[in-house]
Amino acid sequence: MGEVMTHHPIVHPILQPMFETLHTERLVLRPYHLDDAKARWQAIEESRDHLRRYEPEQAASCRSVAESQVWIIRANADWLVRKRFAIGIWIQVTNQYLGGIGLRPREGDDWSVPAFELGYWVRASAQGHGYVTEAVGSVTAALSHCFTCSPCAYPISAVASNVSTSRTSFARMAIGAS
Repeated sequence: MGEVMTHHPIVHPILQPMFETLHTERLVLRPYHLDDAKARWQAIEESRDHLRRYEPEQAASCRSVAESQVWIIRANADWLVRKRFAIGIWIQVTNQYLGGIGLRPREGDDWSVPAFELGYWVRASAQGHGYVTEAVGSVTAALSHCFTCSPCAYPISAVASNVSTSRTSFARMAIGAS
């Protein structure tokens, strides 16, 4: 007879193992290092007008390298306590910074359900090359190795998200709809 999998809530999220670095055919995905601040700031500067429409928080942030450094320190603190995971996307061969992926537990910070909200952005010059599909697919696979995840949730109006996540193992879920 087949094995029955049961859901066991994560009691202490801070003890939950998470990946540190992922490699795909073309990309490296990892938490930010303080010396990534300049590259992150430059990518946001390049893409600020585009980001205003889809990621207004990103567009309003990191107006200088110093602000980018502060953001990285906070993002790394969140990673350590398993509150939120900020993952940078780099091209393996050139080490060019492309953008980022953000994950956070879907049920607040209590991890009562092992499900995540996923968001991402990629610099304007890197759009349309399949980087997001490749990165999201790798993160999805890594999460499934850490624990059984539920599908992601994202605003149904995020058309780019619909396309990229439909190319991976995510299922569509409308959130905030009434």
